[in-house]
Amino acid sequence: MVTGAGSGIGRSIALMLAANGAAVVASDLDADAATGVVSEITEAGGVASAHVGDVSDPNDAEGHRRELECRDVRNAGPVAGHGRAQWRQHR
Repeated sequence: MVTGAGSGIGRSIALMLAANGAAVVASDLDADAATGVVSEITEAGGVASAHVGDVSDPNDAEGHRRELECRDVRNAGPVAGHGRAQWRQHR
């Protein structure tokens, strides 16, 4: 998840991560900006979704946490409870 992904440094980070194969959750206060960067990523063949919210708000931060919990993203390496063989099967 990249916060502030709709513009500036956050946008650049989201695009760079996607270009390197990461599945990106683009989070921003501005729904149009978040969906814009998601469109750019998916049009280039990447995987991305948008999440609109304010990470400084505890309620929105909880929504961000739930958004990530709903995803099974293993693009960095083995996940706790999974050995390398299982990780290789799912990546």
